[in-house]
Amino acid sequence: AKEAPPEDRWVGFLLNLGLVGRGLRRKLEDWLLPFDLGEQEFVTLWLCDRQAAARIAQGELARGVGISAAQMSAVVERLRQRGLIAMECSAHDRRRQIWRLLATGEELLAKVRGNLRAATSDLAAVLAPARQRETELLLAELAAALLDPRKEIPQTPGRIPAAETATPGQEATHARRAA
Repeated sequence: AKEAPPEDRWVGFLLNLGLVGRGLRRKLEDWLLPFDLGEQEFVTLWLCDRQAAARIAQGELARGVGISAAQMSAVVERLRQRGLIAMECSAHDRRRQIWRLLATGEELLAKVRGNLRAATSDLAAVLAPARQRETELLLAELAAALLDPRKEIPQTPGRIPAAETATPGQEATHARRAA
């Protein structure tokens, strides 16, 4: 069998990654439903828990969740109103909002984790744990390379960089993504 050209493999990879991402997000939404949490709220709580010792700034939360600063303001406000997180001002920069998980947030996150632990056994039926870990490491490596402007992602020869093909309204978006 003839191997597909690199651009076809790249588009296939992108499409498969999108399908997997959407499918896993739908499952996550179903698993979070009993806790009255959306994906963005859950990831915000999870990030606050992971950064508990250092605390996490609102801008870092927005980047971690993959949403704008304005959207993150709404997410943290919903969680704050539910008594799950609290805001502190940074000792170094009073304008910087630092978020921390409250005891009620920790309790809810523990319940969600228990539910997710049971639910993720579905994934083990499809992909063996060693393959899950291998996939996780490969995706983390790719994500790190995409997020670090100092690392270059190998490009298909002859590909026109996005900035050169952008319409005037898209140029700022491409510049922000590259930064």
